[in-house]
Amino acid sequence: MTDLQIIGHGIRLMTKYISPIKISPQISPIKISPQISPIRRIKYKPKLNFKIQPKPIQLKPIRPNPIEPNPIEPNPIKKNFAIIFGISDYLNINDLSYCDDDIVVWYQILKSLGYDVSILSDPTNKSQIARKIGLLKSDIQTATEINIYMTMKQIYQNMSNIINSDPNKNSTEYKFIYISSGHGDTYNKINGSFIYTYDDYNTIYPMGPTYTTSDNKINDYELKKILKTFTDTNIHVITIMDNCHTGGFIGDLLDINKNNLMTIITASKFLGYGYDLDDKQHGALTYYLTKNLKSNNYNLRNTFKSALNDYIKEKKPDKNDYFQIGGNQDIGL
Repeated sequence: MTDLQIIGHGIRLMTKYISPIKISPQISPIKISPQISPIRRIKYKPKLNFKIQPKPIQLKPIRPNPIEPNPIEPNPIKKNFAIIFGISDYLNINDLSYCDDDIVVWYQILKSLGYDVSILSDPTNKSQIARKIGLLKSDIQTATEINIYMTMKQIYQNMSNIINSDPNKNSTEYKFIYISSGHGDTYNKINGSFIYTYDDYNTIYPMGPTYTTSDNKINDYELKKILKTFTDTNIHVITIMDNCHTGGFIGDLLDINKNNLMTIITASKFLGYGYDLDDKQHGALTYYLTKNLKSNNYNLRNTFKSALNDYIKEKKPDKNDYFQIGGNQDIGL
């Protein structure tokens, strides 16, 4: 039986299932006993009755060691960067369950592929996220609107400097990946999608100060403006949004699909919902994408098809809640 529960206004839903008990195997560390070398025994020569004239010692030149140490290679220049933010514990609106788990698995995948990854979260989950991915708590910023945009701005500056100093920049593929997990909504159910940041103040929850330069949301038109700086610099942008209503971002972001440099994947259509899956302990989009990436050689078109097919087969969502993809689908992570 599937219970469908709406969490908040137009927010990611939770589909509750009975979670199987997970027994994590305890892997005891392998103890390597030191190998004891055999005792070297002294061999005696027999005594002789005649004297042996000693020969002058001839010193031979020392031959160079034929085994040369491997040269230390400089760290390769990073070509691919990513920002990941997920919020489970919001300041003012209702919380979610697995957004912190979503960004952990994305971080691990992208780091294994050589990406330089910036990660942001809510303050409550920073410590456990840091522990899971081997960072310090201080390495993880709070996912406020200003921190998200300033991080993206810094990433763009870093990539721009690298590209400008690359003699092969015209033949080198650079990628920037934007991944979010959390609440999303629309302004009026007709147009305009946005993603909630940690410190959101909005009309549904009229509390806190009034901001004149920031609304503490990631809006479609704001995101379009900053991502355009990447595509204008010949950087391929991949956006993955595990939030409700993010299908509304697709049209705006495809407006900047310069030279086929934009790919966008969302958890639902404009009026659809994303889901927290209790039995998977992840958001639906994150779980089915990451599950199918490796078997599809990280190709986004094939990964998306497998993910959507599995999702429909296992969860039977409403058609508004189908995953969406737009732009260049033939690129890989």
